[in-house]
Formats: sequence, structure tokens, C-alpha cells
Amino acid sequence: MIKIKNLYKSFGDKEVLKGINLDIEDSTVTTIIGASGSGKSTLLRTINLLEKCDDGKIFLDGYEITGENPNLEKIRLKIGMVFQNFNLFPNKSVIENITLAPIKVKGEDEKSAKENAIALLKSMGLEDKVYSYPNSLSGGQKQRVAIARALANKPEVLLFDEPTSALDPEMVKEVLNVIKFLAKKGLTMIIVTHEMGFAREISDNIVFMKNGIVEDIGDPNYIFYETKNENTKKFLQAVL
Repeated sequence: MIKIKNLYKSFGDKEVLKGINLDIEDSTVTTIIGASGSGKSTLLRTINLLEKCDDGKIFLDGYEITGENPNLEKIRLKIGMVFQNFNLFPNKSVIENITLAPIKVKGEDEKSAKENAIALLKSMGLEDKVYSYPNSLSGGQKQRVAIARALANKPEVLLFDEPTSALDPEMVKEVLNVIKFLAKKGLTMIIVTHEMGFAREISDNIVFMKNGIVEDIGDPNYIFYETKNENTKKFLQAVL
């Protein structure tokens, strides 16, 4: 689904990604873990072309998306992203937030876009919030709306950048349950998270990043119980 080859990214003199090579298989959940500043969020933003890489290539379904003048609108319909701070439009209702891109960007019929949005909200347990505004929602509800908005474009890949970090502890579970539901449906997902129990439960593969490189990679059993990588062990000992 996604192939990343020798990816580099710097901000000024600070090199954040230092030659990332990574393959993401179709219909799998890949979780990226590591300390703050290891490059996890920058990698996600580069995959979604919110940041332009300095060198290297990213392929989606075999087609390079990092070439000159990429079609950003088309790529972002295929690669959805859910941010840690929701990024909902405060002056638009829940259903307007969800239907905006399908109608304006994809040219979808308004009636079918609204029907799809309501179905998504029902699947998130938010059928009573269709015409509410973001400022009336809890953090967990806002994040579920943000997930529904990303899903409305029917993406091939969904990226989550620390989707629970801005939530109160009692609201984390409701968002994680939605992500687990999507995983069972076979959606390809890449998740940056500090929730180690969640990563262990949901992931097909876990990527451990340190100082802008992929230090370790494997299934949850390997990463949590069998790895020989000392940096992985130290990180897990610190956070578990």
C-alpha cells in the first residue's frame, strides 16, 4: 500500500528524518512508537504531504506521490489524517464538517454525502450530534467526529497522529474503541501513539523510532517480548 524509500526531512539545521525505509502492507495496522522528538509525527505529515521531504520517495499503490507538483487534493482524499487537536471548523456543524470535502473536493451529491455522514456518525455513536457545533462536544466526541470526517472521503489509508493525547483520561477509551472497530474492518492505518497497551493489542506491526531513524520493527510479540534492540528495551521499560 505504502512504500517509503530513503526519506529525509530537515527543519533548518535540524535533521528530523534520517533515511527512513518502511513498507506498509494493505489492510494492516502499523503503530509507530518512540520518545517525543523521534520524528514520528513528522513522518506522518510527510506521508500526507503536509511536509515536503528533502530527499527520498513515497509510493502509494505503486505510484510515486513525492514527485514534482503532486496532486495534493487527490492524494489527501486517498490518505486521510486524524490530528491530535481535532482541527474541526468551529463555525460549521458536525454534518457540515463531515460533508465539506466530499461535496466541494470530490463533487459528491449533497444528499448522498449527508446520508453517508449520518451513517458514519451512527457507527461512532454520535447520531444525536448531527447538527451540533464543535464547541458543544466533549473532546472524545470531537475526535470521533474528526475520524468520521476523514472516513467520509473513503480513504485507502488513514493516519492517526496521537489521537488521544489531547483527551481527558476518561475519554480515551471511546476513541480507541472506534479505532479498534476500523481495524476489524480491514482499513489500512498508521498510528502514532503513546498508548502502549493499545499498540500491543491492535497492531500488525510496530515501528520503534529514535532520533529520526527506524530502530526496530516487528509484530507486537517481538517488540514487547523478544527484541534484542537495547534502545527498544530501554524505551519500553521507561513507559510501561
